[in-house]
Amino acid sequence: LAQASKHRCLCWAVCGAMDISGMSEEEQMKAALELSMRDQSHGGGAPAGMGGIAQPAPLAAPEALCPPPDRGKVRSQLGKDPQDVLVPPARSSAKKQRGEPRTAEAGTPIQLPEAEVIALLSCIFGDRPEAVDVERWLQVGFQFSPLPGTEWGLWQRQGGPCGILVPVQAFLLKHLLFGDAAVEASPQGDVASQRGAQPLAAGAEEEDERSGALAYALASMLFNAAPQSSYFVCRVAPQEGRSSNDAAADIASGRGGSAIAVTGKRVTRISDALQLLEEAAGDWLAGPA
Repeated sequence: LAQASKHRCLCWAVCGAMDISGMSEEEQMKAALELSMRDQSHGGGAPAGMGGIAQPAPLAAPEALCPPPDRGKVRSQLGKDPQDVLVPPARSSAKKQRGEPRTAEAGTPIQLPEAEVIALLSCIFGDRPEAVDVERWLQVGFQFSPLPGTEWGLWQRQGGPCGILVPVQAFLLKHLLFGDAAVEASPQGDVASQRGAQPLAAGAEEEDERSGALAYALASMLFNAAPQSSYFVCRVAPQEGRSSNDAAADIASGRGGSAIAVTGKRVTRISDALQLLEEAAGDWLAGPA
């Protein structure tokens, strides 16, 4: 899943760097991967290949491609409150142990007005969605794969929100292979090679860590997407007494504002948003929307 999303992004980068009009899709992908891995500091020209198409320079040695990721660093962003920082989990999982005290619940409860719900649904589904497509979205939650060897993979049971699951899966992999989880598993930084042919496999001790890692991945995305210190963690569900089938039919007919309830809390610290996501990871985030 993550590879497909990365392929699209890399192809856009290649478009601005060379003429790809005569390349096949396979050649474009190969050029994009080579371009993304090239050490920019070495510079170098791009000799012309067959048909006058510019080709990437030879790859640098693996150890010279890029510096190791800066793990364990507290992240902040310009334009945000200096106190609003994303702190990596103290353990390989952000999940709290049972009985471990939590900070006081934060945030202002909010329910989106019907007009804003309609605008949100229109942004996601367009003006004339098919009820069957909407229903698939409403029936999917964040669940991990039950198949051995892929336990860290997000499970998409049917067609639907693949565009949502792909970047979330990518951030999960980033945390697993390059974040604090990787540091704890391999202080030397070679966790990817240690995982070998099954990088998404989870050991028995890791299975309880997945929901916390999911919460941290979602918080990372939220932190990067918000230009200011304002975050809205919301739950989307059919109105009380309505089924997902009813809600999907109403959304498809343009009456989604009265069929869907969007409730949540607005916070000004990403740490508070992370706490809300931790509490939801094993509850409503895992179930139908």
